[in-house]
Amino acid sequence: MLENALRGALEYEIKVRDVYRNAAREVQDQEGRKVVEKLASEEQEHVNYLVGLLKELKETGVIRSQAIPQSLPDSDALTQHVNVLKHRMSGGNTSIAEIESDVSILNRAIEVEQETSGFYQQMADEMPPEHKDLFKRFVEIEKGHLAIVKAELDFLQGAGFWFDFPEFNLESE
Repeated sequence: MLENALRGALEYEIKVRDVYRNAAREVQDQEGRKVVEKLASEEQEHVNYLVGLLKELKETGVIRSQAIPQSLPDSDALTQHVNVLKHRMSGGNTSIAEIESDVSILNRAIEVEQETSGFYQQMADEMPPEHKDLFKRFVEIEKGHLAIVKAELDFLQGAGFWFDFPEFNLESE
């Protein structure tokens, strides 16, 4: 069961990594491109990690608990990203065609992140206790990636939301 779950995780990580790699070639916004390049790099670290776990499982029949490589998003990275987006918001020299293209790309990234998170959540629910934490951690990481992609999308669309929270509210409290 664990080997199949790890193989499934590897397939999802390759898929999401490839979405970000393709996005890095297609995203028009330079800062947005840096974000998806960083996400692609992190997903590659996950691929490498899972390949290592599968190798260890095959060679020893068990896996040791190891930290999952993850550099995004910690609170400092999110704060920095928010500041970059705020700075970019004051620019406004991106064409509508570029925005529409980037929105399409980011929507695809959201779709794949949601699929991947769903897979990890299912594995966390179904795995025996000794392997649940591995998959729960992946759920947390992928949700963080999803938050970053949604923030990028909110920025491009000028939706009035920031990390799923309204930027302002016209309702009296």
